[in-house]
Amino acid sequence: MTKKITFLFAMLLLFMASCSDNNTPEPGDSPSYYIDYCTIEGDGTDGYTLHCDGGKPYLKFKMQSLPSLTQIVESGTRRLYAVFQLPQSFDTNRLSGNKVDTILVEGATIKHATALATYDVMSSTEAQENGITSPDHCIETSDILVHGAHGYITVVGQYGYLISNEGELPVKVYAVVDPSHCSSDVLALRILYNRTEMDGYDVIRYKSETDCFSLAPLAEQYGKCDNVTVEIRVKGKVITTFTMPGRDFKAPGE
Repeated sequence: MTKKITFLFAMLLLFMASCSDNNTPEPGDSPSYYIDYCTIEGDGTDGYTLHCDGGKPYLKFKMQSLPSLTQIVESGTRRLYAVFQLPQSFDTNRLSGNKVDTILVEGATIKHATALATYDVMSSTEAQENGITSPDHCIETSDILVHGAHGYITVVGQYGYLISNEGELPVKVYAVVDPSHCSSDVLALRILYNRTEMDGYDVIRYKSETDCFSLAPLAEQYGKCDNVTVEIRVKGKVITTFTMPGRDFKAPGE
């Protein structure tokens, strides 16, 4: 199993028992759940379409203009991690196998949704000008999981936070283009983070954070490619690679 582990490509079905008053499961009453990272398409006028990253097959959910989704879009991000309850009419057998089908699901409900912070992939020049890649400030860790889909690179990593009596200092994660290793159909990215320096901190605490990086700034360069190999580089080494179609350098609807 590579670092592109199951939960990142979340073709995960959770079958939870629906119980009667005497806590006895009723046959055929167990709802089915689907968990994934998604990109939101639409302005809410005619609802939203949520394009899931996982596959194969690929799911997209047609949803009504829910206040929770509108709030996420208005916050400035179109990325979320969501738990869907599938409609009873949905045949879960359609999710088995390795088909490249795209399945439109209507009538699902969102049981939980977490908005994900979204930033642009940064050029090496911009990163240098802002001191982000300075050896004195940037920190690199290989304890990350990365995948790309629907216009975004998603990074789940463990980062060290400085803790003091005043609380926890946030970190800032970046995806920076490494031009020396890029080509016409290869995109090389460095994943690094900065944290505010502080004298007298008590401890460094490591915890997980999820960040998404828009590929839109690179769509003109890679968008016409059939497939693009994405290399994730940390400390000068390639720690993982994956392939995504050039059309996915733009989010759905862009």
